[in-house]
Amino acid sequence: MTHSQATVRVARPLAATFDYVGTHMRENHPSWEPEVLEIRPLTAGPMAVGSRAVMVRRDMGKVHETTYEVTRFEPGRRVAVRHMDGPMDFALDLAFAAAGPDATDITSTVDIRLRGPMRLMTPVFWLTRDRTTRRIAQAMARAVETHREASAPGRAGVGASS
Repeated sequence: MTHSQATVRVARPLAATFDYVGTHMRENHPSWEPEVLEIRPLTAGPMAVGSRAVMVRRDMGKVHETTYEVTRFEPGRRVAVRHMDGPMDFALDLAFAAAGPDATDITSTVDIRLRGPMRLMTPVFWLTRDRTTRRIAQAMARAVETHREASAPGRAGVGASS
């Protein structure tokens, strides 16, 4: 199993950061991880423990789909998902903490266990795990901050009603 963790500071308040990353993960995930092409909800309604979705990804030139399930959802604090199929057991846990009135720390914890023939790739995952987790966490922070910059008075922004 490979395990990695990265913490990034986002220049946005906790509520806005969690709204963009946690509450609206299905819509916004492609903005911070370019390998994610789309996420199709399988469960109606807002994000909650037990919610499921299909993630469409492009990895190493191949497009594939994997189903994931929300395993933890604590508004303003934490969201965790696990992939239920595909070539690996994959779990992602995102913990959110206020770092002042206008900043949030997000700690991303990733656990991966490769299955079947993919197990042969374990050394590669082991060598790249921290760099990959850090890259995605930094892209997540940029996506949240950029979203704020794109929001202007009179336009729907983070946390706005549709």
